[in-house]
Amino acid sequence: MTVVGIDVGTKGGLTALDDTGALIESVPMPRTKDKTRSFFGDVADFIRKHSPSKVMIEQVGAMPKQGVVSMFKFGTNFGGLLGVVEALKVPYELIRPQAWRKLTLANDIKAMKIDNKKQVEIMVKRLWPSANWIAPRCRTTHDGMTDSALIALSGI
Repeated sequence: MTVVGIDVGTKGGLTALDDTGALIESVPMPRTKDKTRSFFGDVADFIRKHSPSKVMIEQVGAMPKQGVVSMFKFGTNFGGLLGVVEALKVPYELIRPQAWRKLTLANDIKAMKIDNKKQVEIMVKRLWPSANWIAPRCRTTHDGMTDSALIALSGI
């Protein structure tokens, strides 16, 4: 059994874990330089490659002070990702950020007075210490990859 986790944003990520929670692959959300082509085909390729028994998708909504155009684009991406998973006929679950964090973060990390992204980074480095969480051409941890890893873990 393989579970794929999806952090939905354009700076999100995709992660595949096996049924023991072992990391198979984690990548940043595919992007295109050509704005006329969508990245949904690349997401479909990732899902097909790993043949998951389930896909866990972060269920997100509008946030204060986000513009109409950015929210429309975000909603389009979310809907497109649901369409990809539906078209591939892979069972999926939507999970809110608060729920996957509650399921996957250790109590000592939850107690730390640091932001959510840093808590997630500490947890994934504890769970998968040899994994590379830095995306190509970047110097810092890619929070879309780390989030998608814990989203996937919440489905095991």
